[in-house]
Amino acid sequence: IFFMRVRVKILRALNLQAADVNGSSDPYVKVCVANGNSFIEDPANSLEWSKTPKVVKNLNPVWEKDNEFVLDVVDVKKQKLWFMVHDYDRIGSDDNLGSTWTSFENVKQNKPESRCLLLTGGEKKKNEGQLFVELEVLDFDGPSSFPPRIFPYDFRERVAVGPLLSFRGQNLEQKSWRVSMMIGVPTTDDPLAEHLVTLKGNPVDGEIIYQTSKKDLTFIVYNLTVQQNETEQQ
Repeated sequence: IFFMRVRVKILRALNLQAADVNGSSDPYVKVCVANGNSFIEDPANSLEWSKTPKVVKNLNPVWEKDNEFVLDVVDVKKQKLWFMVHDYDRIGSDDNLGSTWTSFENVKQNKPESRCLLLTGGEKKKNEGQLFVELEVLDFDGPSSFPPRIFPYDFRERVAVGPLLSFRGQNLEQKSWRVSMMIGVPTTDDPLAEHLVTLKGNPVDGEIIYQTSKKDLTFIVYNLTVQQNETEQQ
């Protein structure tokens, strides 16, 4: 699981559906982070949507203010960025002009990227709408590129990957693996700040994530950086 904080900027849309009797629409865009291949898997009213202002009577709207949002992504692999375009109505519910999504594959930190997304659905059978957005990763607790390069068997031989040890990615510049390890230890009166794990003789700080109800067992997570050998670097 990789945490990401991403900046999303809604730029413009083209060829939106006309939902009003005057042959136009008053569009606005909603954006959120949601799991699965369809945001319907999460009840729409339970999601946290960010929304742009409406643009009056325009099928090719451009958003120039209040169109930038910072969103947190808890699981980069499972979650996607979802967009819904609506026509604002003073009376009754707003009309659906289509929806679209994009994944977080190949994103890079601090490098803005523009994307053109095709809209599907809406109130009419045919949707030729396009949505233009800009994405920028502000913070990324994961590999320097996503998806990460497959880690080779040599690494599995040197570090026993198992239920308590998980692979978190790699740092291409520093040529290292990122690994998390969780261990359970009996809780004592001694401060748990004492280092329980060392890497090449150097103590590693651990983070307490859970204690049993009777506090007789404590689970600690250690984030380790393991240097790659020559074979793994290839």
